[in-house]
Amino acid sequence: MAHPNTEWIPKPNHSTRILLIRHGETDWNKASRYQGHVDIPLNATGLQQAELLRRRFERMAAQIQQPSLFDQCYTSPLERARATAQVLNHNNQPLIANANLKERNYGVLAGLTSTEMQLQFPKEFQSISSRESHAIITHGESLSEFNQRVLSAFHHIIQANLQRTVLLVAHGGVLDCIYRFSLNIPLQIQRSWPIPNGAFNLIDVHPNNQLEIRIWADTTHLHRLNAEKLDELDGRIT
Repeated sequence: MAHPNTEWIPKPNHSTRILLIRHGETDWNKASRYQGHVDIPLNATGLQQAELLRRRFERMAAQIQQPSLFDQCYTSPLERARATAQVLNHNNQPLIANANLKERNYGVLAGLTSTEMQLQFPKEFQSISSRESHAIITHGESLSEFNQRVLSAFHHIIQANLQRTVLLVAHGGVLDCIYRFSLNIPLQIQRSWPIPNGAFNLIDVHPNNQLEIRIWADTTHLHRLNAEKLDELDGRIT
């Protein structure tokens, strides 16, 4: 894995490259509320994060003398991801919305903070806190179901874009699933890696299907926004 503060890394021949971005900040991120499928827009900070990342993309594209860093752009259809993708897509390429890139469906827990969940739905709160992969959330989905649909979308995007560079804009939970898959980390293991809003992440998929994380959680373009504070400390990454 590349060290943070790394700029563009040349893409290996015959590999597929994924630029993996978590959407910018929302007011519910700031208030530590689980968003899930609730369609919360970016706040002013989230829009700034997207704009600062766009400028970084443009600098790196100029460095490699290309009009754009990516050949195709995929996004979750939820507004916070789609709006982030629209800012980053400075060449106005078609945006492909994929519903399987949505955040986990938290059902009755959506919109609540951890404290509110613990009081109102203690059993379900315990199941997500302990990362029980097959525990069902009322009107929502299990961690295992969520992981399966995310990886299904991820594999489809790779196969549809072999040897190309793809921008994929989604959610903290989606990025977490892909990170775990890349490094073969079980779902039940508690997260110890950062997934900040608007950070730069880069994964290369080699011809033998090996995934290599080249850059992760690089927030050098966000330093003036105190980016180190933008990843929730309670492990909630929606």
